[in-house]
Amino acid sequence: MSEMFNPMHPGRVLKNTVCREDGGISVTEFAMRLKVSRVTLSRVLNGHAGVSAELAIRLGAALGSSAQMWMVCSPPMISRRRGSSGIRRSSG
Repeated sequence: MSEMFNPMHPGRVLKNTVCREDGGISVTEFAMRLKVSRVTLSRVLNGHAGVSAELAIRLGAALGSSAQMWMVCSPPMISRRRGSSGIRRSSG
């Protein structure tokens, strides 16, 4: 038996943790810290763009995580791994 694995978009992760409305930092401030444009970060946060390799490196450095983690959750990577039906993981 297999189950579907649909990783959360990285923008949603960032929106729910770093740029929260209830006390997170602003999109403008986070973009400045990452040294990317506010528009670029906003597109990622709103799910309109994936995370580039360069942005993944910057996110990893800023948040103490790995760039690979951000790349795996990025939409282009998800669609390459998933195909049209989703990532299949075996349960046994």
